Amino acid sequence: MERGRRQRSIEATIPHISWFGQEIAKLLEIKEPVRSGLRGLPPDDRNASLYDAQNHEQSLNETLFDSTESFNRLVSAIETLEDIDLSEPKSYKNMPAGFCGRS
Repeated sequence: MERGRRQRSIEATIPHISWFGQEIAKLLEIKEPVRSGLRGLPPDDRNASLYDAQNHEQSLNETLFDSTESFNRLVSAIETLEDIDLSEPKSYKNMPAGFCGRS
């Protein structure tokens, strides 16, 4: 099957959600976007990399453990936010123009 048109499954989707959760948790923790290597890839390449690295190299139990860890980290990061962090993009350094209504 060609790249970008791979068959998806719930098991293959979990690592994607976990990765995005980790990315958002990092943003909330340090108040600045983190440019991970995967973020700079085109979506199909990023998805293929996540699928290959995190789905095929891990057991389902490892994938579920990582997902739980990612979720817990995201919840912890959200719990530290103040009201201003939710409505004011200036709370975050180096946010791209247009992010959260920022121009």
